[in-house]
Amino acid sequence: MSREKLEKAKSKWEEKLAYFQYQLSITASANQKFELQERIKECDTKIKEIETKLTSSNWCKQLYVTPQHIQLTKAFQALIEDKTKNFIGREFIFAAINDYLKDKDFPSGYILIKGEPGIGKSSIIAQLVKQQGYAHHFNIAPAGINSSRTFLENICKQLIIKYDLGYSSLPDKATENSLFLLDILREIADQETPVIILIDALDEAEENSRSNANRLYLPPDLPDGVFFIITTRTEDDIHLNVNNSKDIYLEDDDPRNLNDVRLYITNYVKNHKFSMLPRIEEWGVQEQQFIEAITERSEGNFMYIVYVLQDIKYGNINVKTVDSIHKLPKGLEGYYKRHWDYMKKQNKEEFDPYYKPVVCTLAIVKEPVSATKILEWIKTYQNELSKELLRDIKISLSKIKEVIKAWKQFLNEVESLTGEHKYRIYHTSFQEFLKEEVGLTEFHENIAQTALNKIPGFRKSQEYN
Repeated sequence: MSREKLEKAKSKWEEKLAYFQYQLSITASANQKFELQERIKECDTKIKEIETKLTSSNWCKQLYVTPQHIQLTKAFQALIEDKTKNFIGREFIFAAINDYLKDKDFPSGYILIKGEPGIGKSSIIAQLVKQQGYAHHFNIAPAGINSSRTFLENICKQLIIKYDLGYSSLPDKATENSLFLLDILREIADQETPVIILIDALDEAEENSRSNANRLYLPPDLPDGVFFIITTRTEDDIHLNVNNSKDIYLEDDDPRNLNDVRLYITNYVKNHKFSMLPRIEEWGVQEQQFIEAITERSEGNFMYIVYVLQDIKYGNINVKTVDSIHKLPKGLEGYYKRHWDYMKKQNKEEFDPYYKPVVCTLAIVKEPVSATKILEWIKTYQNELSKELLRDIKISLSKIKEVIKAWKQFLNEVESLTGEHKYRIYHTSFQEFLKEEVGLTEFHENIAQTALNKIPGFRKSQEYN
């Protein structure tokens, strides 16, 4: 075998090794773990065999292990771990999915799980990845992970490695449309079915410039035995033009959803009883009354109960701040409104000059940003604010980090390849609240102004005008 072929073979085994190691880090199935460990051993053996035949192995770009893909898999791994760590219930959704997969009158197509923001759609996809190891893609608009190119590159690479297809690299135009994706789906389906691909938050994916194209260039027709399981918001018109699809509605007032909410609250209280039970007693209610009250106030929204239960556990919500359990904010938007007003009241002097601009800036960025970058933007904002208030306002990097810490429950922290910590808003529902409740236009303008100020002579010309 020529050196070139040996190098390609080694790269292919390294790609497989990276993929199997990633799958091992997120799977919960004992059988899958054993199988993955065996495949990792095989990869290690093959790589060592090839390395002995090569005098040098420092050669090529790898299909899967690129810096960008490392970042992507890290983001997905963190999301899967976060979304599944307290996962419970949802058996009625899984049963509905399995029924469609077994339906002879539904040989291939799209299964759409539709629900309101915060109801737990992403957790369902994450749990399916963890339990079944399906190829998957999460659209995360606040992190800038929502383009067709990113999706096609990610899914095609996963499928090539998962099903051991004979490609050492992606074709040049593989991410321009779905033709290559369809080719490999047909190739896989000829050998093995069902082929299942998971996509979370299709509503967060960018709309394509081609007016008649689906988001992510999803194919209108799929080969027999191929299924896409997709989550999206109920009210969003995502213009998914496909010939075969089924809908599963995850509704907030569905008794099965409310039962899952009760189960989550029950388990949370049980797992944190030393901090939760004293709080419950302060309100003068029994544990079951507490569970029913939180369920009712949540309006069936899982993100609401995650936030509220954490606030109760850590004492941010207690009998002094809310004198009756029945006066808790109602629904996710009600919770956001209460928390925003509470933080404003607790930090009267610092809220407008510090807290508000930092949080609102994080709500408009297209990808995670560092505290240093936030500081650069906020300095521009504060220069203008100082003129309005006729007093000097200064902000430091330590102050930025203090604000980030105060709002950490609404933020997601990621680490770049250089080790720098970056931040973004955790969920689009909080972005939307800030857009409606606070207004974000001035913060968009502020970022633009910061960029303009870097242009030589621009600031001076503005002063003359």
